Amino acid sequence: MTFQSVFLSTLLAVTDPVPTDIAIAAPVIATRHSFQSVEQPPWAKTTVTGAGLALIGLELWWFLVHRTKSQAAVSRGNWQELTITVDGGYTPNHLIVQAGQQLRLNFDRRDPSHCLDEVRFPDFQIAQQLPINQVTAIEFTPAQPGQYEFTCGMAMFRGILEVRPAVTPSPS
Repeated sequence: MTFQSVFLSTLLAVTDPVPTDIAIAAPVIATRHSFQSVEQPPWAKTTVTGAGLALIGLELWWFLVHRTKSQAAVSRGNWQELTITVDGGYTPNHLIVQAGQQLRLNFDRRDPSHCLDEVRFPDFQIAQQLPINQVTAIEFTPAQPGQYEFTCGMAMFRGILEVRPAVTPSPS
């Protein structure tokens, strides 16, 4: 056979309608269910539901309440300075500083997760990459007292920068 004859016979076979003498099988509808219900005792249902709720509560606690540690900045000349360890979150995650004084935050990133490879201070328009196993300094001057949130790049891990009014020495 030549190529043309094979091509034409294939084309005709594809374009021919289905012969009427061949019965097309209809899909068979199963009369049996593929899954059978297994009745569980009430104590098992209660235990599984309770364990699920406990795990949800643990997760909420972990991400929203877990490990609140405060630390005040150390003043060195005109600067106030804090070192924050980035390892499964921020430690400390509640930073206390004075308004109107230059601030240097040293982020020591030890955690390799991608969520923690950036820190953001949205109220100060700061977003800084944190290379793994390096200390990265972020410098700025918080002018107004208040509480400002900082987060990781995905906003899963959070901390608070508490800016307190500047302390003025009293005249003697």
